[in-house]
Amino acid sequence: MIVVNPGGVRFVDYSAEQYDNGMKPLERFSLAQRRKRLLRHVTGRVLEIGAGTGANADKYAALADDPDGLLVATDVHFGRLTAIPHKNPNATAACLDAQRLPFSDNSFDFVVGTLVFCSIPEPLTALAEIKRVIRPKGRLILLEHVRGNGVISRRFTDWGQIAWGALQSDCHLNRETVQAVGKAGFTITDYDQSGWFGILAEIQAVAL
Repeated sequence: MIVVNPGGVRFVDYSAEQYDNGMKPLERFSLAQRRKRLLRHVTGRVLEIGAGTGANADKYAALADDPDGLLVATDVHFGRLTAIPHKNPNATAACLDAQRLPFSDNSFDFVVGTLVFCSIPEPLTALAEIKRVIRPKGRLILLEHVRGNGVISRRFTDWGQIAWGALQSDCHLNRETVQAVGKAGFTITDYDQSGWFGILAEIQAVAL
């Protein structure tokens, strides 16, 4: 099921097929395996932000076996969301802005985001909304490309952002997402920034 723009905001339409084709090399290289490992134990009421075309939709192994489980997959691009029902017919796809979530406080057990905080205009605003809708001791799971953690990778992401920002104004190569998660009031429980020469981070945190 797809819920179209319940917040009344105007969104851009991108082709799901074009997006999937562009991501195929990275998915085959390592992303698909990382997604599957990070999400295999996620269950209960789950909110995914920046779900895109549903690259995660079939990776929720425990959720598929949970009779009371719920997956709400959101994105600002309606055209990408149209692919999700084909990958997980039990998911609800909603065209929403992560900075303005129309859900009640304490609604979800897990919030998931993969490769999304690079392009959210105000990350702290989105994280505040996530903290509001997640239940106490609920878990936030992120897989993000971030500012490098070594001399070379840090220069690559900082200098690369100058040219990349001109081409992709909504995507930032050097976001320091783990620091933002901590600043938003989450407690980091697991953090690994060894992927892709130090520019891919796996972040797990708890809302207290």
